[in-house]
Amino acid sequence: MIADFIPASAFKGHIPYEAGILAFSGDQLLLSRHDYDWPTYVDVLSCTALDAEWHFLGHVRGQPVFAVELIVDQSGAVAAALPSGYDLLPLRQLIMAADTNLFQLAGRAAQILDWARTHRFCGQCGTRTQPHATGERARVCPACEHSSYPR
Repeated sequence: MIADFIPASAFKGHIPYEAGILAFSGDQLLLSRHDYDWPTYVDVLSCTALDAEWHFLGHVRGQPVFAVELIVDQSGAVAAALPSGYDLLPLRQLIMAADTNLFQLAGRAAQILDWARTHRFCGQCGTRTQPHATGERARVCPACEHSSYPR
């Protein structure tokens, strides 16, 4: 992982404006087109849904880092303007980046977002799932109490 990365799953309080964000649209990641730097929370607010799920990944150099999905329209295109200086880049492009740790963290974020997207409903009874009450990275069915965790 990125040097000084401390993984975690529970975050208390409000997301700070300077928090790092790994924002995805499908398999594309929003990064600076010049240095592969990720945007901050305040940078991506205009292109995320009001009810977006912000998945806490941990801390990098003392700053919290989150993963989130960007707003897309029915055709799958990003529905809001991207922040200035940032582009959507295929995750696979990061394999060749100088900092391979960024690819590892972005891969982790992509997996968590995929898990959250595919576990919105219970696999046993079909009821809409909810986040785990204790802050664990899990989705719980309120009807049958089935829990699902990311792999």
